[in-house]
Amino acid sequence: MNIKVIAICTYRDWGIKTSINLQEIFPSINFILIKSEDEFITLEKENKLPKIIFCIGWSSIISSNLVREKTILGVHPSDLPEYSGGSPIQNQIINGITNSKMTLFKISEELDSGPYISKLPLSLEGHIKDIFKRMEYTSTILFRDFITSYPNNIFIDINRPSKCFKRIKPEDSELTMAMFEKLSLKEIFDLIRCREDPYPNCFLKDSSGKLIFKFCEFEKSSD
Repeated sequence: MNIKVIAICTYRDWGIKTSINLQEIFPSINFILIKSEDEFITLEKENKLPKIIFCIGWSSIISSNLVREKTILGVHPSDLPEYSGGSPIQNQIINGITNSKMTLFKISEELDSGPYISKLPLSLEGHIKDIFKRMEYTSTILFRDFITSYPNNIFIDINRPSKCFKRIKPEDSELTMAMFEKLSLKEIFDLIRCREDPYPNCFLKDSSGKLIFKFCEFEKSSD
């Protein structure tokens, strides 16, 4: 390992906690925390970005020049190339997936298509805060192992994804009475829990107003 500086791009709380974990593990490395796109652009214009950049829950576009010039790594909460694209947590939970992966991969010019370095199991059970905690833990381990092995890391090509999922929009969080008639309560619970804060919460609305589901619990039938 011969790394002096690493930039970490994140605006999520779990990503910031991951950066703190890495700083504690590697006190000799200067970790530069970048929490906004404007800050990133400024550092890019001033040519102050280091050779290695970690993106954690980062959705801003990175220029092709940087992708070619730097070693830019990201983590994606799915077993890439499966569920590449937007809202991977939500799209997997909605489709009934509870056992997934956290994938560490090299960011390329094509979305979620760069070679990956390693994967760890990631449970999608529970509430969003529980999932974020697991994502913090797995990301810390994945980045730790990358740093420890650098520059002898092995990159494994990812097949082009058969489907690239779209990001779920706020209006997609609307529940309808027809859904309650068609879906099981467990399926309704999954719709709600995967959209807990900081995501746009599920809601019902009628002429009197809107009922917002910020949090709910599900008790499995004992039958």
